[in-house]
Amino acid sequence: MLSDEGKIVANGFPDWIWRKAALTKPFSVKGWFKLYLYQADLGDLKFISLPNNRKIIDSTTSPVIEFLRTVIREIGKNKEISGGRFWVEMKYWDIENQLVQKSLKLDDWYKTLSKWIKKNVPKEKESNSYVSPTIKDLVSQGFKLM
Repeated sequence: MLSDEGKIVANGFPDWIWRKAALTKPFSVKGWFKLYLYQADLGDLKFISLPNNRKIIDSTTSPVIEFLRTVIREIGKNKEISGGRFWVEMKYWDIENQLVQKSLKLDDWYKTLSKWIKKNVPKEKESNSYVSPTIKDLVSQGFKLM
């Protein structure tokens, strides 16, 4: 996370960061949707500059694992579940059109975390997705997987 001085903060987050980064309430479409898992020993984070002096992590070139949370929403009579995603990009083309391979330690870390998900979250045959019992229960109540 970036502090207001633009420094990377690993431990001892200031209160304002915890307030912004707090986990969202179940069934909420507000709050964060994406976060990145990062270990400093895998390489430096790279950023994309946006207007108003804002920056975002360049997930294509940074050694990060992307996590998109599942979003559950009711809009009128529509009950929808948009699946989350757990993803890593291991190769990218640099500005000189050279294919760059990220650290194999990043791939190992991703595989370790993926293995945990596969062991602890049942795979739904119909959607070919890992679906928790809570989500299965919502589907039985009329929610649709999107």
